[in-house]
Amino acid sequence: MQAKRDIRQDLFRLLVLFAFCACSFGFVSLADQVMVNCVLATVNEKPVTLFDLKVIRAFDLISEAQEGIYDQREKYLEVYVDQLLVRELVREQLKVTEVEIAQELKKIKERLGEQVFHSKLLQLGLREGDLKIYLEGKILFDKVIGSRFTQKSYVSLQEIEEYYQNEYVPQQQANGQKPAELLHVLVELEENLQKIKRRKEIREWMQELRQRADIIVNSDCLKKIEQQEEK
Repeated sequence: MQAKRDIRQDLFRLLVLFAFCACSFGFVSLADQVMVNCVLATVNEKPVTLFDLKVIRAFDLISEAQEGIYDQREKYLEVYVDQLLVRELVREQLKVTEVEIAQELKKIKERLGEQVFHSKLLQLGLREGDLKIYLEGKILFDKVIGSRFTQKSYVSLQEIEEYYQNEYVPQQQANGQKPAELLHVLVELEENLQKIKRRKEIREWMQELRQRADIIVNSDCLKKIEQQEEK
């Protein structure tokens, strides 16, 4: 077991060295930004690079089911790791069609605007087709979560009443608004609680997948990101 662990650690060091060499030989974007300047992590021996993270961030490739699950600081890394794990889980069972890719691209262009979309591609030195691999991961994640968590979670009246008193009323008062009567917002609060429970269920399931996976995070690369963002 220890020998196997040592081999994986050696592999990770080689991946880091490869990324460093790639930078040294000038693999840069059109905006003179380093495309791959470190390996952030390996997920079942598959590398996750800083460039991967830049793409996910630039086009905000987060599934709606992943919103609100992770802290802002490392959100995009966690999101991408989730998508890789799910992609690996269903790689032989589910496929993504060209039509689905085109539909996802259309949504992104509408959200960002054509000009901003193409500007981001230019900054990263990408062509539109280069986004395909990232879009496939997001679409597969949406499919799996959509089929696995279809039923709405049960919410009791007591839970709604506690949420009303502890969350809704204080929030409304903090915004300088008069809280509505519980009866008038009953359906809204029930839906909010169902979303909260669904996020919790998704996160717990992803934690199970992570526990069965071999994930190594490069803390040196994470520090490098933090230093770049502070500048």
